[in-house]
Amino acid sequence: MAKQEMQHPLQSSLAALGPISSLLAAIVVQPWSRTFGLLILLFALTWQTLLGFWIYGRFWKGGRVPDSISAAIYLPAVAQNFVASLAVTAYGWQELGSLLFGAGFFSWLALESMIVSRAALHAPIASEQRPLLGIQMAPAVVAGLTYTSQRPENADMFALMLLGYGLYQFALLLRLLPWILHQAFAPSYWSFSFGIAALANLALRIAEHTQTELMRMLSYGLLTIASVVILSLLSGTACLIWQRKFVVFVHYVPQQKSH
Repeated sequence: MAKQEMQHPLQSSLAALGPISSLLAAIVVQPWSRTFGLLILLFALTWQTLLGFWIYGRFWKGGRVPDSISAAIYLPAVAQNFVASLAVTAYGWQELGSLLFGAGFFSWLALESMIVSRAALHAPIASEQRPLLGIQMAPAVVAGLTYTSQRPENADMFALMLLGYGLYQFALLLRLLPWILHQAFAPSYWSFSFGIAALANLALRIAEHTQTELMRMLSYGLLTIASVVILSLLSGTACLIWQRKFVVFVHYVPQQKSH
């Protein structure tokens, strides 16, 4: 089963959630035990590097069809590098953090154009894949968190630009929400959690430095929205577990190649 998922053009990208979670764990553990946190960090960095190159090495070989392109492809190159940058910066490795930020940032720009092109020019996204669009909100605001971790002394125009693009993606997802909700609640809806939490976190971080009324009100509003979204996801997940329907399902039907 695991081997089949790693060969799957969509589900293999979701495997990046493993090292991403481990990198976040290393950040959490660091204040309590730097040694233990370093062990987690080094393990997670090795894991994410091997996994990322394996997935994208296969990606560059070609042969994918439009239906296999979704926001999930951000995870191995964009999310992993951004979170790795956050983690190593927390351990004082600023230069390595900047290198990882660059890898994630330019991967994001390249992949987003591909995802938008697939959505605009090919068949409509299957209803089962639509919840994965929640990932679309994350890259800009996670980049903002990574950038402000590198430069905690100020929240400059670039940080505000990243927040602005994150807000734009948030508003776009609100506009698409009735279309996305054609798919019944499933674990794939958790794709919204990382982006909305990072959006609120970045707004709070910028508001702390700017002390403007606009940012203060915006950060409070986003924190409230993020709390409601996370609680809704927890409630939906609890219902699935109660009904014994907790199954991750990503719909993908490969197109037949013409001969």
